[in-house]
Formats: sequence, C-alpha cells, structure tokens
Amino acid sequence: MGFYEENKNFINQRFYSEMKGLDLSAKTENYRSKLKADTRKRLINSYNNCNNSKAFFIECLEILQHYEFSFLFINLFFEENFEDIVVLLEQTKFNEINSNDLLVMRFLNYINKLKDFREFKTEEFLKSEFLDVVGIEETVWINKSNLSNNKFLKTYAEWVINSLNESEDIVIYSAILFNKIWIDDIGFVSDHKTSKAIIFLHSLIQSFDNEIHKNNFININSFYEKLNIILDEVFVSGYFSTPLTDNSIDDFYGTGYYEKLKIFKEKIFFSKNLNESYDDYSYCELFLKLAESDIDALSKQNITSQIYLKLDSTILPTEDELNSINVIMGDNFFKKKKIEFFSKLYRFELL
Repeated sequence: MGFYEENKNFINQRFYSEMKGLDLSAKTENYRSKLKADTRKRLINSYNNCNNSKAFFIECLEILQHYEFSFLFINLFFEENFEDIVVLLEQTKFNEINSNDLLVMRFLNYINKLKDFREFKTEEFLKSEFLDVVGIEETVWINKSNLSNNKFLKTYAEWVINSLNESEDIVIYSAILFNKIWIDDIGFVSDHKTSKAIIFLHSLIQSFDNEIHKNNFININSFYEKLNIILDEVFVSGYFSTPLTDNSIDDFYGTGYYEKLKIFKEKIFFSKNLNESYDDYSYCELFLKLAESDIDALSKQNITSQIYLKLDSTILPTEDELNSINVIMGDNFFKKKKIEFFSKLYRFELL
C-alpha cells in the first residue's frame, strides 16, 4: 500500500473535510498547528513500509506539496533514486511551489533553465551549484577523486571557515550539497574516503585556527547546529553522516579519522564558548564565568570586554554585587581583572 491507502481516513477527514472552504494560507496555518507532527510520523512509517520509493515520493508530493514540500524534497534529494524520481515528476508541479528554502529555490531555478526537464542529471546539478556557490574552478572539481590531489577538499574547507560569519545560509546550503556529493561517491572513491575525510577535517581545523590567530571569531558552532537541525529531518534509508555532520563513535573510518573528528568537535565547542553572548549577564555572573577553571583565553577576553562595556555604558554594580565579586576566587588573570575592576570604580578598600 502507498501513503494514501495507509492513511486514507486521516487524509480525507483532516485535509479534505475539515479544511474545506479555507484558503491556502488558512490551510497552511491549520496544518502547522494541528497536523504537522502526526503527518510526519505517518510519512516516515509509510516510507519504511514501502517497497517503491519512486511511487512514495510522487504520491506524497502530490498530496502534500503545499504543506511539506521542503521536508519531502530534502529527503528526496538524499534518496538513492533522486535523479530517476525527479524526471518522473511533472515540471508544472514545481512551478506551483512557493518556498524560501534555499535548496528548493536553487533547484527550481536550475531545472527551469533546462531545455528538457527529462535531461536532469544529479551530478551536473551538484557541479553547477557547487562551482557557483563556492567558486571552485572546474579543474579542481574534476580532480577531486585523485588520491594525491586534495585541492578540492582544502579549498572548500578554507571557504567554509572564511565565509561563515558573512554568509552562513549559503555555507549551510553548500554543506548540504557536499553531503550529497560525499554520500553518492561523486568523485570520491569509497576506498579512499578515510584518507580524504582526515584531510578534510584537518583542513577545517587548520583554517579555523588560522582565523582565530587573526582574532577573527568564527561561529562554526552556529553553522554546525543549524546544519544538523536540517539534516535531522532526513529519514531516507540511503542517508548517512559525513565528516561535516558525523556524531558516531564507531570505527567505520578508523582511529586516525576519529582522532581528527574529536579535535574538530573540540573546535566547535570552543567556538560556542567564544561566541557566547554575555549581554544579559550581571557583573556577578560575568565574574563567576571568568573564574571558571576550564575557560579559554579568548573567552576570558570576551568576558572582560563585556565587563568594560557595561562600565562604559554607566551601568554600575550594586553594593551586593561588589561584595559578592570580592569573595570570588580565581587564577592570576582573574585576580588582575578584579583589581582593575575595583580600581576603575575607585573602590580601593576592596583591593
């Protein structure tokens, strides 16, 4: 049975009878507030039970195109039969889609430029988009499968880090493309993936460290969290994590890979601390944070800057705050900053 047959009563009652007479905007709002969670569970169950993914996606897109096109499309994108399914869909259906999802928008833009919709090729789409978004030269793309030529991975890793603060959405989109490229073995021979993965992670780590040394605080944590939120919605059987999104602890890639992955995850955690906002912290909370034993040097600078910013904006600590700060203990850096703080306030009796 297909999705409709398995959920006939639910669809007829909740989508057709109950929403009869509503305009599309009202229907969409009703779906989001009342039907979304249940429908997604039914979609996943139906997919797991089906033996024909082509029929599943064609049917579900027909029924739910105005409600769940982006959700279905990212799963279709990572489906093994993506290319075969796309050419079976009616091109007119895509023209009816109104979405602000970057993957959907750029895909629609791409296929609308094709002379013949049925000539769609996944690899050509990925190549066109990746070269356009990342700016990688075609020769670099062609040579990415060469074991001794790692310019593609190194160039992309450097671009990711350098572009995050200005174009996070575009970088996230490129990462979705990269995951598809990696999973489908487009230019990456399976036998070489471990060494390629290690090189890619090393390049990300190196690029991140280079920017930190220039005092450029790259929020890779925000990118990583948002990317994983999107990819957590993928339920198709052919999907698996890549070096950009790997949370596994097995030994599929080998020890060297997981050592690099651990370092990369440490950089993400470091980025989270580095980019944490202290705007709403009180003086006492800021000094308590500054006194933590495991806080890194750049985070200390970030917190210290916030303390001075509060002082410069004439936000003064209360007597209770001053007394609380005075009893907080910390390392030599903390002691120095506490002395500077009291001195700026001319509270020398607290030194």
